[in-house]
Amino acid sequence: MPRTATQSMPRTKQAAAQTKRAAKESVDDIKADMATLRERLEALAAAGATEGMHNAQQVFARLQTRFDDFLKTDFAEELGVNAALEKGREASEQASEKIKENPLQSVLIAAGVGAIVGFLMRK
Repeated sequence: MPRTATQSMPRTKQAAAQTKRAAKESVDDIKADMATLRERLEALAAAGATEGMHNAQQVFARLQTRFDDFLKTDFAEELGVNAALEKGREASEQASEKIKENPLQSVLIAAGVGAIVGFLMRK
């Protein structure tokens, strides 16, 4: 017996309801993960600077390893991440050299930019 549009409608509504429930569960899971993360960060802050610094260094080391592994992938090369990092390093070296050549000018420029940003943030 062929199905009519009205017979398939309850299945569509049922599928929509299931999708909505799954989305809500996903959002609830994310909220729970965020709450756990917040609790852990608060506990880390309460544990003290030394222990917190040690944990932060461990996390940073893991992130650095993962980032280094990422840089070795073809995907990173396709995105141009390595080229961008190299350009950033070159720009940083050039800026460092300019600062060493003209330290007073660099300080005055930094102070001027800071004053302008401070002025703009007040408004």
